[in-house]
Amino acid sequence: SGPADQVELIGFLELGLDFSRYQNRLVAGMKAGSLALAVALLLVAMVGRFFLKGALKPLSDLATPLARLAAGETEVSVKSTGHKEIMAINNALQTTISALNERDRMLRRLADYDPLTGLPNRRYFTQRLEYEITCIVQSGKSSALLFVDLDQFKYVNDTLGHAAGDELLIKVGHLIARVLGKDDFLARLGGDEFVIIVPEYHDQAAIEGLANDVVAMISGSVNLERGEVNIGTSIGVVLIPRDGHNASDLLRNADLALYRAKEEGRGRFILFEPTMNDDVQHTMALASDLRNAVSKSDELEVHYQPQVEISTGHVTGFESLMRWKHPTRGNVPPSEFIPIAESSSLICDLGQWILRQSVIQAKALVDSG
Repeated sequence: SGPADQVELIGFLELGLDFSRYQNRLVAGMKAGSLALAVALLLVAMVGRFFLKGALKPLSDLATPLARLAAGETEVSVKSTGHKEIMAINNALQTTISALNERDRMLRRLADYDPLTGLPNRRYFTQRLEYEITCIVQSGKSSALLFVDLDQFKYVNDTLGHAAGDELLIKVGHLIARVLGKDDFLARLGGDEFVIIVPEYHDQAAIEGLANDVVAMISGSVNLERGEVNIGTSIGVVLIPRDGHNASDLLRNADLALYRAKEEGRGRFILFEPTMNDDVQHTMALASDLRNAVSKSDELEVHYQPQVEISTGHVTGFESLMRWKHPTRGNVPPSEFIPIAESSSLICDLGQWILRQSVIQAKALVDSG
């Protein structure tokens, strides 16, 4: 304990500590702690997964209806749940699904029904007619199609306006429905055209009776907001499968029968006959020839019938009469070609031609004294 230079080294003292016992205990403790931590973490994960699964289950339940909705299904429902937040999502989704379902129903109705009368439209009618034809082929039974067209409907539109015409069409639909059976199908093709499908009938007399009932129901006066109108109807009738085996042929033949009913005076029904096709071909050919005759003018003639004053015997004027000398058919009577001209713009061309010829002839008579 003296000065540093007087310190004398007498030896070394070594101290040793044995940590092996503590190291083994520490390793054993760490292993036990790690195992406990792992078990705790596993338990936490399992418990967390359980609660997370329970919390997410309502959300996963939404996946199925959403997938069905995306696939185009409309009748989709969502199960209710007790979770407040999920319930809010469910309610919003259910509101969306309901709106989509309502829109889909409206679109289907617009696609298949006439918005004015509420009756099936042309698209729906065509589908029903094709279905009916298929049933007839399978069962061997007979059906009928009635093509209904109002007489002078254009007059109502021109005099009372289109609103009155629409009102009349609605009332006509109700009138026709009154005489139909529960299985009969009524549709509106467009304009003032209606069609009736009778799925099955026992004899032709039953169809004729129904057609008569429709004609009688749509004959007479109808009260509209803007006044009273007198209406009538003409009907073309085809029997299925006798008069056609597809929708286009049946409609065409029914239209031919309807045209014949209007030609014969309106306010009646006509059953289709195969000879009507020949008549139509003849009329179409004659209309084409008449159009050529008007452009050439060498086939047309004007005959003058004098108008005589009986008391004096003097000729006071002439009536101009058109005559058509067809190159192959010979003389075509006016009763045959004038209606063809009247059904097209040819009547105007014929009127101008005969007026010009008559004026030229009148000038020549005046010049000759």
